[in-house]
This record gives sequence, C-alpha cells and structure tokens, in this order.
Amino acid sequence: MKKLLIASAALAMVAGTVQAQSSVTISGRIDQSIGSYKTEAANTGASRVNSNTYATSRLTFAGTEDLGGGMRAGFFLETGTVPDTGKGTAASAANTLFDRESNMFISGGFGEIRIGKITTDFTDSDVFVNATTSHVAGMNQALVGSAIDGSNTRVKVESASGDSANNTIQYTFPVFNGIKAQVFRSESASSISATTGSEVTGESLGVAEGFSIRYTQGKLKATVGQVSTRVAGAGKVEKATSMGASYDFGVVRVGAIRAVRDNTDTTTNDKGTADVFSVAYPVNAKVTLVGAYHNYSNDKASTYDGKATVIGATYDFSKRTAAYVTYATSKNESTGNYSVSGQVGTTAGADEKITSVGIKHFF
Repeated sequence: MKKLLIASAALAMVAGTVQAQSSVTISGRIDQSIGSYKTEAANTGASRVNSNTYATSRLTFAGTEDLGGGMRAGFFLETGTVPDTGKGTAASAANTLFDRESNMFISGGFGEIRIGKITTDFTDSDVFVNATTSHVAGMNQALVGSAIDGSNTRVKVESASGDSANNTIQYTFPVFNGIKAQVFRSESASSISATTGSEVTGESLGVAEGFSIRYTQGKLKATVGQVSTRVAGAGKVEKATSMGASYDFGVVRVGAIRAVRDNTDTTTNDKGTADVFSVAYPVNAKVTLVGAYHNYSNDKASTYDGKATVIGATYDFSKRTAAYVTYATSKNESTGNYSVSGQVGTTAGADEKITSVGIKHFF
C-alpha cells in the first residue's frame, strides 16, 4: 500500500508538471445591435437586428505548450459568428469550420514560424492603429471600408487573396527595440502538379508574398506593409500597401492609415486609395466618445470616389462588457462603392445612413 501511495503521488506530480507546461483556452466576443438603415440611392430603409456592427463576433480556441529552453509550440483556431441568426459567417458557411484563422506555430529565441490560414499583421494594420481600440474592441466602422454591393473588396486593406490567406507560411522576427517584422507567403491550393512536380498553368493565381513592420514605443504605434498577389495574365500582380500611425495623448487618442490597392497591371488606372482618420476621447472611466472620417478615391475617375463619417459613444459596464451607439453615413459618387455600414446588397453610387445601438461582450 505504501509503495502504491508513493507511486500515485509521483504520477500526480508528473501530471501536474505536464499540465503546467501546456494550456488550452476558449475565448471570443459577441456583438449585437438594433439598427436603422437607409440607402438614399434606392430610397429604401429598414430597422433590423444586426451583428458585428462595432466589433466582429468570433469563437477562438488557442493552445500552447512549453517545450523548454524558451521554445513553445501551439495552435490557433478561430471562426466568425453571426449572433443574430446563430450562423457562421459567409465564409464559414461554405464548408469552412474556422474561417478566420486555423494555424500552428513554433517559437523561440529565433522568432516564430506559423503555418496555415493566417490573419497577418499586414491585414490587421488598420486594427493596430485604430484609435478607438479599447479593452472591449475597437470600432469596425473606423477600419478601412468595403464594397457597398458586396461584389468585391478592392477598397479593403487586405491583399487580393483575402482577409486571411489559406496555405500561408509566416515568419516573425524577434522583436527588437519595439520593432516587430513579418514576412509571409500564401500558396495557391493546388499550384504544384502531383504527377510532374511542376507549377500548373493558371494555378499560381492567388499566390501572395508580403511583409509587415510594426513599431511600438510608449504611446506611439506605427506600421507599414505590402503584399503582391498574382492575378490573371502572365506576370500580372496586384499590390496592396498600407502605412499608418496612432498616438495616445492621454486626453485623446488619434490614428490614421492609408491603404492602397494597385490593380493597374490588369486594369488601366485602377488604383484605389483609402485614407481613414480615427479619434477617441475618454470622457471618464466609463464613457468614451469615438469618431472616424474616411476618404476614398480611384485613379480611374472621380466618379468612383466616396466619403464616410462615423460618430459614436461607448459605455463600459466592466472590462468585458460595453454598450455603444453609433451613427455612420457614407456618400458615393455615381459609381462609387465605399461603405462602412457592414450592409450589402445595394448598388454602386448609393449613399448610406445607419444608426445603431448595441452591446459587445468579451469572454
């Protein structure tokens, strides 16, 4: 009996050590609101329950294991959700369980290597310098806008391969003096022939290569990055570039970013530029006033231009729960396609107005 007790105690100690060296967490966020939406071009309006107006709802599974010697291994799985219907996002509904991210990594003194479906620092560059960001998420309407009709995302900050790229290999250098640098490559799903081992004609479309550099020093943040994506046509690429900065003055936070999508390799003068300015003014420990101004232009013609303005306020019930109210309006020229409402289905040239009252929660 004594030997059994000693053996049991030893096993318990080993189990406790293993448990201490690895961990798995489940987290996420939920955002829901009631909104009054109107598009003047179609002279239509509606009141509806919406999701993801201020923050993007998601469910996250993350795990890490301490390998010793300063090395770690782990995984990150994340799917988007639409709480007002209980469904996944459009991407997750298309047989994609983890539409936001699905990857594994190993890290140490050499930096970090991550493989899978990844949201890179480049894609989240507008999130990084968003002045409205707080412990309960920043305002989505202060990020670079999307196409009003849902037909394309050329005005967004991500590369042509999408918000989070599949089949990505990413290397993050060790942080040095506040500088964090990443390089990454996203492969086409079937760019290599299984029989010949050579690149399949046309299957290299969507292959993307890029980099991101972030700098953090005290209350200052800055970022710059670029992605080149192969598109239709021999040697043709689409380039996405972003640069931005934010600063916390204490009494007010300000941020700005410029996102450029250059598709002139395939379409003459098709180069779109979005400038977004964000601001947050903490009134007290619970109330913060927020706002953003957007200006979008395309070299093809001024008829593609668009502008948007957003104002709002948040009230923090706790460190994880906050209520908000926002008013967003966008004004487009005759073929303009810029939106910050999160609604789709209207036509180019539409002017939008949306008032939202909602709540967001982190868990």
